[in-house]
Order: sequence, then structure tokens, then C-alpha cells
Amino acid sequence: KRVSRAAASERSMRFLTVATTANAHLGRLLKSAEHHRVPLEVIGLGHAYTSHRTKIDLVLEYLAGLDPEQPLLFVDGYDTVFLTGPQEMEAKFAAFGAEIVFSAEQNLLVSEGGWSRLRIWWHYPETRRPYRFANSGTYAGLAGRLAALWRAQDLDRIEQQNCDQSAINRHYRSHPDALVLDVHQELFAVTAGRTGLEAEDYEVRDGRL
Repeated sequence: KRVSRAAASERSMRFLTVATTANAHLGRLLKSAEHHRVPLEVIGLGHAYTSHRTKIDLVLEYLAGLDPEQPLLFVDGYDTVFLTGPQEMEAKFAAFGAEIVFSAEQNLLVSEGGWSRLRIWWHYPETRRPYRFANSGTYAGLAGRLAALWRAQDLDRIEQQNCDQSAINRHYRSHPDALVLDVHQELFAVTAGRTGLEAEDYEVRDGRL
């Protein structure tokens, strides 16, 4: 669903990650947040992480305490960094005019075997290539809409498969209006599945990736 840019920018964006253990990967993210003055909140420290459902449960608990219209940007805790500050990220999210924006990658992740992956791929909404498949590690949206999206998923299935991204790809296949994908890599840049191909996918211009 599309929303006005003004409505998306009425409240300052919150920035969130889940990390159950403090380690060098989380430290790298926190260092980038400090460098770019991103007020990143870390939730989950000390919790047992049994599957990616743990992440979703912690996010849902956090979202329940927010105003439904509160903009929020989520990043995974151990494999992301910030490359810019909060003002630019807020502006780029508002420019989408969308309630939910998910990052996009070049690979379709479905953890149920080849045939299931093929069925989802075959019926997947056609979007701009090569970044056309949803990535659940980074997303932004209004708190109430994000909570509704995650509550609509089969959380037991996520727990069994340990894969929240499969759930989002299945959901987007069936409900293409539920979210917008960042197919132009404007807000998020995803390198998933492209190890060794970074020089082909990215370049540095004027000190920015």
C-alpha cells in the first residue's frame, strides 16, 4: 500500500537490530552506526537463539510497544553495516511512498527443496532484474504494518525451517501488494549469494559504495 511522503516522515525513524550475543560482527555494525550517527537499538542480548523465529518474536514484541504509524528500519545484527546517516535513510524510505519496503537480492531463497523453490520462482511477481527477490535481513516500514506482516506468517514453519526469508518470499509471491521491493538498491544494498562477485556488482564513486 502506498502512503504519502508527508505521512511517512511525520515521526523520526527508529533503527533496530536483533543480536543475542555481542561479538565482532555486531561490533562492526555498531561502529558503522556510531560513525554515521545512527541511533541503533539492539534487542535480544542474552536470549537463547533457537531459530530465526526468535528474531521475529523479539521484533514483534518490540513493535507492540510502538505507535502503529512509527517508521522503523530493521537490519540483521551480524552481516550488515550502515553506509549513511539516518536523515538520508528516512528520506529514501519516504520517497518510496510505501508502508513496507524490503531489500531485494539476485537469488530466490526458499528452504523447502528444489521443487518448492521452482514453483515459487515460476509464479513470482515480475520485477526489475537482477534484484527481484525479497531479502528479509533488511527492511523498513510502519510499525503496525510490519507487525501485521509478520503475524500473518506461519511462525511454527519459520521455526522448523529456520528461515524467515522463505516465508517472506512465499508471502510476496501470493500477495505482491503487501510490500515494495527495493529493486534499484536505493535504500539497501544486498550482496547475498554473490561472494566473489563484489567487483562486478559494486564500485566506489566519490568515496561511496
